[in-house]
Amino acid sequence: MPTLISTCLLHISPLSCLAKIAVYVALFGGLWRQTKTKAKLFVSSDATEVPLGPINKLPQELVEEILSYFVDDTRTLQACSLTCRFWYIAAVRDLHYSLTTDDGSMTSMDKKHWWPGPLEKMYELDLLPLVKRLRIRMWRRKTWFAPDRLDEHNLRYFSALENLQELGIDNLVLRDFMPDLQRCFGHLSSTLRFLALKRPFGSSRQIVCQADATSTVQ
Repeated sequence: MPTLISTCLLHISPLSCLAKIAVYVALFGGLWRQTKTKAKLFVSSDATEVPLGPINKLPQELVEEILSYFVDDTRTLQACSLTCRFWYIAAVRDLHYSLTTDDGSMTSMDKKHWWPGPLEKMYELDLLPLVKRLRIRMWRRKTWFAPDRLDEHNLRYFSALENLQELGIDNLVLRDFMPDLQRCFGHLSSTLRFLALKRPFGSSRQIVCQADATSTVQ
C-alpha cells in the first residue's frame, strides 16, 4: 500500500488545497481500512464482517468537486482510480471522456494509439458509451479517412459511441462516404454537438448539409 500511495502521488498534478486534502483522505483511508481489517481478523478468527473505512464516506458533491479538476488530466484520474474501487467508480466517467486515435504513419508513435486499436480495446471493456470526445488524427496529407476505415469490423466499434458529443477527423473523404453516410455516422445525429474537420475532401456545402442542425461545424 505505501508503494501504491507513492506511485499515485507522483502522478498527481498540482491541485487546489481542497482537492489535495481529499486525495490524501482517500489514499490513507484505504490504508486505515486495511490495517483495521487485519487487526480485527487477528483478534477474532470468527469475524464475518469487514469494517469499512472513511474512504467511501466522502460526500458525492465533494468527490465531484475533486474530479472536476482532473477532467483533462488522464494521469491524475488514473492515479485516483488506482486507490480503491470507490474512487475508480467515481473517476471512470471522466477517465474515458476523451479518446484519440492515429493513423500509424508516425513510426515513433506508440502503437496502442493506432486506429482502430483504442476503439477495439474499449469496445471489449464496454467503455465506449462513456466517450464523449473522439479525435481521429491523420499525420500525413496523403493518408485519408475513407470508407475502408469503417469496414464491417471497425464500424461495430464506431457505432458503440452512443454518447459522442465532439468529433474531430483529419482528411475525411466525404464524397466517398456519401452513399453510406447515414450507415456510418447516423448514430451520432442525436448526440453530436461539435464537428471539427481538418483538410476534408468535399465541398463546404456538403459538410454543412450533412451535419445535424444542432452541431457546430469547424
